[in-house]
Amino acid sequence: MRNAESFDDFYRQTLTRVLRYAYALVGDPGDTQDVVQEAYARAWRHWRTVAAHPAPEA
Repeated sequence: MRNAESFDDFYRQTLTRVLRYAYALVGDPGDTQDVVQEAYARAWRHWRTVAAHPAPEA
């Protein structure tokens, strides 16, 4: 079972940095939101693996 609480903590701690990074790459606010949403959705689907990584934000 995935740990929703640890994912929520990860999300809150990384969202601002991920949004800034994605915007720097994409350059469009709407596309940035789409990219970030997809990234977090994929991270959630594979949370056990992502959480075990030494640098999960990477």
